[in-house]
Amino acid sequence: MRPSNGATRIERVHEWRRSPRLRTTLALTLAVLGVVVVVLGARAIVRDPLRPGTVRAGEPVGGGVAAEPSSGSSPNVETAQAATPASTSTSSIVWALSARFGRTQFALGRTTCAGTPCPALLRTQDGGRTWQQVHSFTQADVSSAQGDAQPLIQPAGAISDLRFLDARTGYLFGSDLWVTHDGGRSFTQVQHPGVSVLDVAVHDGQAHALTAASCIQGGCTGRLEVARIGTGRTPAVTDAVAGVTPPGEVSDAGIVTAGENLLVLAHAERSGGEASGAWRLTGDALTPLSTPPACNGKTIEAATGLGAASRMVAVCDAVVTSRSTSYSTVTSVDGGATWQLVGAGNLTLPTQGHVTIAAKDPTHVVAVSGGPREALDGTTRSLSDIAVAASKDGGASWTEGSPTPRPSPGGFDSLQASQPGVAAVTRHDGDIWTSADDGVHWSRHAVGAQ
Repeated sequence: MRPSNGATRIERVHEWRRSPRLRTTLALTLAVLGVVVVVLGARAIVRDPLRPGTVRAGEPVGGGVAAEPSSGSSPNVETAQAATPASTSTSSIVWALSARFGRTQFALGRTTCAGTPCPALLRTQDGGRTWQQVHSFTQADVSSAQGDAQPLIQPAGAISDLRFLDARTGYLFGSDLWVTHDGGRSFTQVQHPGVSVLDVAVHDGQAHALTAASCIQGGCTGRLEVARIGTGRTPAVTDAVAGVTPPGEVSDAGIVTAGENLLVLAHAERSGGEASGAWRLTGDALTPLSTPPACNGKTIEAATGLGAASRMVAVCDAVVTSRSTSYSTVTSVDGGATWQLVGAGNLTLPTQGHVTIAAKDPTHVVAVSGGPREALDGTTRSLSDIAVAASKDGGASWTEGSPTPRPSPGGFDSLQASQPGVAAVTRHDGDIWTSADDGVHWSRHAVGAQ
């Protein structure tokens, strides 16, 4: 008589308990299954590094929410690269400049990576006499960041501007945001809200990012957010400080700081660079910036802080013709809360792109026109058009600059005013222009090792 199935199972259980070999086989099987589970879990973390509920690209940041990777995940890292002499070939085009830190300065431009255009970070440590390429980004998109009609807002994966805080720490940004702490040799990608990073600036002792949502190449229609940039092994743009939705599409926007005060200025893609909005940080809100009657109801076009105090100088009331645009100059001593007229229609620049102003100190201010512009903006430009002006009295009066030789028509794309002089970039020819007398006389410098 054969035993029942139930009896057979009971006997097999007793046999397993008596057999060390069977127990060892089962333990090994369970261990292998555990390893598979861990590997699959790690793969899931790498593919989706943000915890559920945290901020993802394209989403606004809420107060107190941090876009921080999960425990065990790693940020994207660009490893250290050896510095090499910068090329003087026509393929090397400088886009933007950092401030100077002693004799050290950085520039962002286009180089060639394995036959394909890519962004490159350049550095000089001898005051601009020679430049070295310290890092290139082989995967970044620069397809639309070339020529006179380049928009600041680029496709996904693009890098179009830079901001260095000192000779070691700096940010490169566009649709991506990267940080370096070793002078540009290596970079770590920073998680951020919104689609594009439009600016980075220091406010209240901490780096802040200005981001925008609902962006396509050339413009953004979504909310602008000012948010703090965190530090550490996995840096991220953390809780939002304030945000605002612009009245229409913006082609670029930036942060202006003076002391403890912060402004956000936005522009539309229109001939002459007409402003589309200006706001001042008040508490935890961006409130519309009030302007004096002298601006005739028009928004501030450009502004800059005058040192560590709350003083600012700005231009407004753009009167545009096909050849030139005139501006009135206003100043503020309370961080933009109130403004006073110092010169009505006293600044005239060629009509092209946007106007940019920068100050080396409270009295020496420089203004240029150029920057992002439409491909066919209806303006007439020639070598006789001088796209730079200098003031030695805080904007009360302006003197036309004297670049030698004359730059190609198109104006200046990037302007930096810091000790010991002033520097600007013309993106269409890729050269750097410097002035040792606060913006009056200028000389041209090709970027390359000498």
